[in-house]
Amino acid sequence: MAKQLTVKAILQYPEGLELGSSPDVRRFKIDKGTDAQGDLYRRLQDTLPTVFPDIQGLDFSLFYKDEDGEMVEFSSMEELQTAIDSMSDNVCRLFLIVNYNGAVEESSPSSSSDSGGEAIAKRVRFTQAGKRFRKRIRRRRKAALSEQAVQPEYRKGVRLLLRLLHKAQKQGAKPAAPADDEDKATLAALSPEVQAFVQKIAEEWHTKLAKKKPRVVARRVRMQKRTFPPGMERDHFQWLCRYLARWHRTHAGKCEAMAGWSSGETGDDTSGDEEAMIRKIRKKRELKKREKKAKSGAASDTDTTDAADSSDEKVPKDFRKDVRVVMSQLHKKKAVAGEADDTATIAAPGTLTPEVKAFIQQMAEDWHTKLSQKRPRFVAKKIKKEKKKSLPPGLQKDAFKWLIRFFKRWHRRHAAKCDAMAGWSSGPESAASGDEKDKKKKDKKKKEKKEKKEKKEKKEKKEEKSSSSSSSDSESDEEKEDPVSKEFRKDVRILVNQLHRKKKGGKKGDKPVEEQAALASLSPEVQAFVQELVQDWHTKLAKKPPRMVAKIMKKKGESLPAALDMDHFRFICRFMSRWHRKHAGKCDVMSGWSSGATADDTSADENAYEKRRAKRVKRLAKQKDAISESEDTDCLEKACKPVSPEFRGQVRAIINQLHKSRKGDKPAKADTISSPLSPQIQDFLRKFSEEWHAKIAQGKRPRGASNELKEEQKGLPAGLEKGQFDWLACYMTRWHRKHADKCDVMPAPSPSGGKPQA
Repeated sequence: MAKQLTVKAILQYPEGLELGSSPDVRRFKIDKGTDAQGDLYRRLQDTLPTVFPDIQGLDFSLFYKDEDGEMVEFSSMEELQTAIDSMSDNVCRLFLIVNYNGAVEESSPSSSSDSGGEAIAKRVRFTQAGKRFRKRIRRRRKAALSEQAVQPEYRKGVRLLLRLLHKAQKQGAKPAAPADDEDKATLAALSPEVQAFVQKIAEEWHTKLAKKKPRVVARRVRMQKRTFPPGMERDHFQWLCRYLARWHRTHAGKCEAMAGWSSGETGDDTSGDEEAMIRKIRKKRELKKREKKAKSGAASDTDTTDAADSSDEKVPKDFRKDVRVVMSQLHKKKAVAGEADDTATIAAPGTLTPEVKAFIQQMAEDWHTKLSQKRPRFVAKKIKKEKKKSLPPGLQKDAFKWLIRFFKRWHRRHAAKCDAMAGWSSGPESAASGDEKDKKKKDKKKKEKKEKKEKKEKKEKKEEKSSSSSSSDSESDEEKEDPVSKEFRKDVRILVNQLHRKKKGGKKGDKPVEEQAALASLSPEVQAFVQELVQDWHTKLAKKPPRMVAKIMKKKGESLPAALDMDHFRFICRFMSRWHRKHAGKCDVMSGWSSGATADDTSADENAYEKRRAKRVKRLAKQKDAISESEDTDCLEKACKPVSPEFRGQVRAIINQLHKSRKGDKPAKADTISSPLSPQIQDFLRKFSEEWHAKIAQGKRPRGASNELKEEQKGLPAGLEKGQFDWLACYMTRWHRKHADKCDVMPAPSPSGGKPQA
């Protein structure tokens, strides 16, 4: 038995959250342990918040899918063991649904155990998403929009200034001016007022960190009202607060005030404290749930038909007992005599007055009459509305509410004792019919699944055959259809690298032989156009984000040089956006927008793009073949609507006889054909067949021959309609495509089993 269990956890969001994202899927391993007394289940609950950080401190439910594909909730070690036993590939698949503030947990009315001792499981219903979760999403979107408005010069200057401040803080001296010319230039982008403001915010951050947690400090500094210096806006300040929080979280070891709060280079780790806090929160919630159950769980009476509900305590026990007696007497009398109108024969319990007893009897009659038309749930609502206004003296509101609940429970549990209810609920006959219906539904589902599997297998087989036969053809087509050659891509890549190297200050004369050959292959007009495009790209990058620049530069394709097509220009735009995204550290203008991660070459990215393009071309070619094959069958189906099956059978017999006579199996005379069709139609079919074979002999395809004959045909013989003639043309095409070996004029079919070779 394996010591570790592989778990595939799928975090699903409740309906109503407009996140626009797919479910979050994580895979991890967990130790099974030695004992099975809830140890594995508890460790799974403790591990999931660490795998999904977004659900820390929140309540969540665990589900698994049974053999029928239905979601089943589990909350104990025994139920988890059933989920583990049901797995087939040694991977336990679990589904998490988070109970946010808007989640309402409700149990069924008969939540207490019934006479058989079977507990009815709870159901979780989500009404709407919690306000706190929606606010969090809205805040993130707002932050992303405001971050786009911050210029890269401002970001670079703030980063450098904070680095200098932290270095000076470690040395215990005042921050000195940078020695490097580039650092001086980046710091000069910030005015002295802005520098003083940033320094003041950093000092305030550090002083507050000595007493309060980093999360609280970030909130306090951000929410405090301030007057900004000239040249600084609200978006700049919000970005500064977010950057300070990120910096202190990632570089905790470089800040003395932060080192005690986080697990930076100092070695202090707060993960254990966080796990302990999560366990405390869970324990508190479990205690609250137990207290609620203890309050609402009143002891069941001798009859066990009364459910444990907090509002039942307000109704006296004697009243409940007497109502049960009256109800059982009413149903017994109805079963024996067929009516329950006479109140004199019913024993009068002690606590019930005659008015209350008559009210209960009238209510039972109304209940039974309405049960013949409506469902039990709607009957309860209807009677509650009608009887609420006219209560007899001595019957309070709480007692009336309990009476409605008792009627619902009684008729649900004792459906077999009530004739009106037997068709709606789980009586002996209805239960059997319900089981039969369930079996039929399951059988239907199984059949549908089998049919889907068979269809998928057939499609896969067809695709494999077509791909194996047309792999060489599709590769040659891809090379023809790709308008941008590999040489052009390579030359553009070398030119862009050289332009960036020249801008950084590299030597102009140091050109390898490959670069010289690449520049020689490109025309001077194309080189000038690419150089101008790079300059425009860099000027626009200083003000706008890269994604916006890419969209704007695509519109420049109106005035292209003569040597460039639109496809070549689109490739250059795509390559420029990819290059600046991957090699942000090699471009001064781009480094402020990105993390500065550099790579050596974009050829891998280009190769990946070419592979994706080749796959797309293959897929389109397959779709074209499928459409061309299905055109004839669609045409045949449309034409078959007005054609009778007798006519089709007669035409098939004539065409088979004609082909046999052509091969020499039968005498060549066409007069020997026996058919119930008229001689005029038989002559027309013979002429149509000869003309059709003549066109095939000229080198035309079956479908083309049929279309030409349809256009050339002017008049039809008596008894042959237009729909029958259309069907005849489609049938000739299909017959010769399927039975090419039976016709001497038709070319032999291809070895792959597809269309015949022309």
